[in-house]
Amino acid sequence: MIGTRTPTDSRTDPIATTLKNLRPTLQSRNAKVPLHGGISTPAATPQTLKGALTQARYALRAARSRGAPGTEVPPSNLAAIEDLTTLDALLTGIPADVRTAFGIHALGLKAALLYR
Repeated sequence: MIGTRTPTDSRTDPIATTLKNLRPTLQSRNAKVPLHGGISTPAATPQTLKGALTQARYALRAARSRGAPGTEVPPSNLAAIEDLTTLDALLTGIPADVRTAFGIHALGLKAALLYR
C-alpha cells in the first residue's frame, strides 16, 4: 500500500490504524492464511509513485518475514517503512540468500555464517 498522507508515525497514521483494526475481521474469515501489508511514505507526485511502491513492497517483505518463534506460519503483520529503523528491521526485507551472499563477500565465510 502506498501512503497517501503526510509522513506520520505509523502508530498514528489513519490508514495504518484502519488496516490494523480490520485485520481481526479479515483474519476470522480464514485463520490459516496470514495477512500481511506494507505501507510506504506518501507519494506526493506521480514521479514518486515508483519509489513509494518499492518502499511498500520492501515493508511487505519485512512484514512477511516477522514470524513468531517456533511457528510454521508467520502471524499476520502490517509494517510501515517508517517502522524499519533498526539494522535488524531493515535486514528482514532482504531475502536470506542475498544476506548470506553479501555476508560471505563482505565478512568471509566463517564470519558470515556466525551472523545467519
